[in-house]
Amino acid sequence: QIKKLYQASDKKVLVADMKPDGSLSTPVTLIDDLPDGSQHPYRTLAFGPDNMLYVTVRSQCNNCVETNLEAATVIRVQPDGSARSVFARGLRNTLGFAFNPVGGQLYGFDHGSDDRGDDIPPEELNLIEANKHYGWPFCWGNRQVDVRQQNEPEHSTKAEFCPTTQPPLLTYTAHAAPIGMAFYTASQFPAEYRNNAFVAMRGS
Repeated sequence: QIKKLYQASDKKVLVADMKPDGSLSTPVTLIDDLPDGSQHPYRTLAFGPDNMLYVTVRSQCNNCVETNLEAATVIRVQPDGSARSVFARGLRNTLGFAFNPVGGQLYGFDHGSDDRGDDIPPEELNLIEANKHYGWPFCWGNRQVDVRQQNEPEHSTKAEFCPTTQPPLLTYTAHAAPIGMAFYTASQFPAEYRNNAFVAMRGS
Protein backbone atom coordinates (compact mmCIF):
# COMPACT_ATOMS: atom_id res chain seq x y z
CA GLN A 1 0.00 0.00 0.00
CA ILE A 2 1.33 3.42 -0.98
CA LYS A 3 1.86 5.78 1.93
CA LYS A 4 0.83 9.38 1.43
CA LEU A 5 1.95 12.70 2.90
CA TYR A 6 -0.74 15.34 3.36
CA GLN A 7 0.31 18.98 3.57
CA ALA A 8 -1.50 22.27 4.15
CA SER A 9 -0.69 25.88 3.36
CA ASP A 10 -2.84 28.92 4.07
CA LYS A 11 -5.19 28.20 1.16
CA LYS A 12 -4.30 24.70 -0.05
CA VAL A 13 -4.34 21.06 0.99
CA LEU A 14 -2.03 18.82 -1.02
CA VAL A 15 -1.07 15.14 -1.05
CA ALA A 16 1.99 13.32 -2.36
CA ASP A 17 2.94 9.66 -2.58
CA MET A 18 5.86 8.58 -0.37
CA LYS A 19 8.24 6.49 -2.47
CA PRO A 20 10.27 3.56 -1.02
CA ASP A 21 13.48 5.60 -1.34
CA GLY A 22 12.03 8.35 0.87
CA SER A 23 11.33 10.82 -1.91
CA LEU A 24 7.93 12.22 -2.76
CA SER A 25 5.90 12.32 -5.92
CA THR A 26 4.77 15.67 -7.30
CA PRO A 27 2.09 16.90 -4.88
CA VAL A 28 -1.51 16.91 -6.07
CA THR A 29 -3.72 19.78 -4.93
CA LEU A 30 -6.91 18.59 -3.24
CA ILE A 31 -8.16 22.00 -2.07
CA ASP A 32 -7.02 25.41 -3.32
CA ASP A 33 -9.60 27.83 -1.94
CA LEU A 34 -9.46 27.81 1.85
CA PRO A 35 -10.26 31.22 3.37
CA ASP A 36 -7.42 33.72 3.18
CA GLY A 37 -5.23 33.15 6.22
CA SER A 38 -4.60 36.85 6.83
CA GLN A 39 -3.72 37.18 10.54
CA HIS A 40 -3.80 33.40 11.12
CA PRO A 41 -2.40 31.65 8.03
CA TYR A 42 -1.30 28.36 9.60
CA ARG A 43 -3.35 25.20 9.20
CA THR A 44 -3.35 21.98 11.19
CA LEU A 45 -4.63 18.73 9.75
CA ALA A 46 -5.13 15.16 10.91
CA PHE A 47 -7.13 12.07 10.05
CA GLY A 48 -9.92 11.13 12.40
CA PRO A 49 -11.04 7.62 13.39
CA ASP A 50 -13.69 7.94 10.66
CA ASN A 51 -10.85 8.12 8.07
CA MET A 52 -11.89 11.67 7.20
CA LEU A 53 -9.37 14.52 7.00
CA TYR A 54 -9.90 17.36 9.50
CA VAL A 55 -8.42 20.80 8.84
CA THR A 56 -8.46 23.79 11.17
CA VAL A 57 -9.28 27.03 9.36
CA ARG A 58 -8.47 29.81 11.76
CA SER A 59 -10.02 33.27 11.90
CA GLN A 60 -8.82 35.94 9.49
CA CYS A 61 -8.80 38.68 12.14
CA ASN A 62 -8.57 39.44 15.84
CA ASN A 63 -12.22 40.09 16.69
CA CYS A 64 -14.41 40.53 13.64
CA VAL A 65 -17.52 38.90 12.19
CA GLU A 66 -16.25 36.67 9.40
CA THR A 67 -17.79 36.95 5.94
CA ASN A 68 -16.39 33.58 4.84
CA LEU A 69 -18.44 30.77 6.40
CA GLU A 70 -15.41 28.47 6.57
CA ALA A 71 -13.29 30.90 8.62
CA ALA A 72 -12.89 30.12 12.34
CA THR A 73 -13.96 26.51 11.83
CA VAL A 74 -12.80 22.94 11.60
CA ILE A 75 -13.65 21.49 8.20
CA ARG A 76 -13.86 17.82 7.28
CA VAL A 77 -13.20 16.27 3.86
CA GLN A 78 -12.70 12.89 2.27
CA PRO A 79 -9.04 11.91 1.68
CA ASP A 80 -9.44 12.93 -1.97
CA GLY A 81 -10.73 16.41 -1.03
CA SER A 82 -14.38 15.70 -1.79
CA ALA A 83 -17.44 15.92 0.48
CA ARG A 84 -16.10 19.07 2.13
CA SER A 85 -18.15 20.43 5.01
CA VAL A 86 -17.83 22.53 8.15
CA PHE A 87 -17.55 20.24 11.17
CA ALA A 88 -17.65 22.91 13.95
CA ARG A 89 -17.80 26.71 14.13
CA GLY A 90 -16.88 29.59 16.41
CA LEU A 91 -13.27 28.50 16.91
CA ARG A 92 -11.12 31.61 16.63
CA ASN A 93 -7.68 30.06 16.50
CA THR A 94 -7.50 26.33 17.18
CA LEU A 95 -4.00 25.39 16.14
CA GLY A 96 -3.40 22.39 18.40
CA PHE A 97 -5.95 19.58 18.17
CA ALA A 98 -5.93 15.80 18.52
CA PHE A 99 -8.18 12.76 18.65
CA ASN A 100 -8.39 10.90 21.94
CA PRO A 101 -7.16 7.33 21.35
CA VAL A 102 -9.81 6.12 23.80
CA GLY A 103 -13.20 6.91 22.28
CA GLY A 104 -11.95 8.94 19.31
CA GLN A 105 -13.28 12.34 20.47
CA LEU A 106 -11.73 15.47 18.99
CA TYR A 107 -10.16 17.95 21.43
CA GLY A 108 -8.69 21.34 20.57
CA PHE A 109 -7.16 24.32 22.39
CA ASP A 110 -8.49 27.66 21.15
CA HIS A 111 -6.66 31.01 21.43
CA GLY A 112 -8.62 33.96 22.79
CA SER A 113 -8.49 37.38 21.11
CA ASP A 114 -5.75 39.93 21.70
CA ASP A 115 -5.64 43.49 23.07
CA ARG A 116 -7.71 42.72 26.19
CA GLY A 117 -4.93 43.04 28.75
CA ASP A 118 -2.97 40.29 30.46
CA ASP A 119 -5.81 38.34 32.06
CA ILE A 120 -8.65 37.95 29.53
CA PRO A 121 -9.85 36.18 27.57
CA PRO A 122 -8.65 32.73 28.69
CA GLU A 123 -7.49 30.05 26.31
CA GLU A 124 -10.14 27.32 25.93
CA LEU A 125 -9.84 23.56 25.82
CA ASN A 126 -12.83 22.31 23.84
CA LEU A 127 -14.39 18.97 23.09
CA ILE A 128 -15.07 19.66 19.42
CA GLU A 129 -18.26 18.02 18.23
CA ALA A 130 -20.11 18.01 14.94
CA ASN A 131 -22.41 20.94 14.16
CA LYS A 132 -21.60 22.78 17.40
CA HIS A 133 -20.73 26.47 17.78
CA TYR A 134 -18.04 27.50 20.26
CA GLY A 135 -18.95 31.16 20.57
CA TRP A 136 -16.36 33.31 18.81
CA PRO A 137 -16.61 36.22 18.01
CA PHE A 138 -19.67 36.92 20.19
CA CYS A 139 -18.62 35.09 23.36
CA TRP A 140 -15.39 34.28 25.17
CA GLY A 141 -14.36 31.89 27.96
CA ASN A 142 -17.29 30.13 29.57
CA ARG A 143 -19.93 31.65 27.27
CA GLN A 144 -19.25 35.21 28.44
CA VAL A 145 -20.86 37.88 26.24
CA ASP A 146 -18.14 39.88 24.48
CA VAL A 147 -19.10 43.48 25.15
CA ARG A 148 -16.33 44.68 22.84
CA GLN A 149 -17.97 42.97 19.87
CA GLN A 150 -20.32 45.58 18.46
CA ASN A 151 -22.06 43.21 16.06
CA GLU A 152 -24.86 40.82 16.95
CA PRO A 153 -25.37 37.24 15.71
CA GLU A 154 -27.71 36.89 12.77
CA HIS A 155 -31.35 36.81 13.89
CA SER A 156 -30.32 36.97 17.56
CA THR A 157 -28.44 38.94 20.21
CA LYS A 158 -25.23 38.09 22.02
CA ALA A 159 -27.12 37.71 25.27
CA GLU A 160 -29.47 35.17 23.67
CA PHE A 161 -26.84 33.43 21.57
CA CYS A 162 -23.99 32.83 24.04
CA PRO A 163 -25.93 30.45 26.35
CA THR A 164 -26.62 28.22 23.33
CA THR A 165 -22.92 27.79 22.46
CA GLN A 166 -20.61 25.04 23.66
CA PRO A 167 -18.72 25.86 26.88
CA PRO A 168 -15.05 24.91 27.18
CA LEU A 169 -14.04 21.86 29.18
CA LEU A 170 -11.55 24.07 30.96
CA THR A 171 -9.94 27.47 30.56
CA TYR A 172 -6.27 28.33 30.86
CA THR A 173 -4.04 31.37 31.33
CA ALA A 174 -4.87 34.14 28.85
CA HIS A 175 -2.48 34.48 25.89
CA ALA A 176 -0.59 31.28 26.75
CA ALA A 177 -0.89 30.46 23.02
CA PRO A 178 -1.31 26.66 22.80
CA ILE A 179 0.23 25.58 19.51
CA GLY A 180 0.58 21.81 19.69
CA MET A 181 -1.44 18.98 21.21
CA ALA A 182 -0.78 15.24 21.25
CA PHE A 183 -2.15 12.29 23.18
CA TYR A 184 0.46 10.01 24.73
CA THR A 185 0.02 6.36 23.78
CA ALA A 186 3.50 4.92 24.41
CA SER A 187 4.75 3.09 27.51
CA GLN A 188 7.96 4.90 28.51
CA PHE A 189 6.19 7.31 30.91
CA PRO A 190 4.29 6.08 33.99
CA ALA A 191 0.85 4.59 33.40
CA GLU A 192 -1.03 7.70 34.57
CA TYR A 193 0.29 9.61 31.54
CA ARG A 194 -1.10 7.19 28.97
CA ASN A 195 -3.96 8.42 26.82
CA ASN A 196 -3.62 11.90 28.32
CA ALA A 197 -2.72 14.92 26.24
CA PHE A 198 0.40 17.06 26.20
CA VAL A 199 -0.01 20.67 25.07
CA ALA A 200 2.82 22.99 23.99
CA MET A 201 2.38 26.66 24.89
CA ARG A 202 4.23 29.39 23.01
CA GLY A 203 3.26 32.25 25.32
CA SER A 204 3.03 35.92 24.39
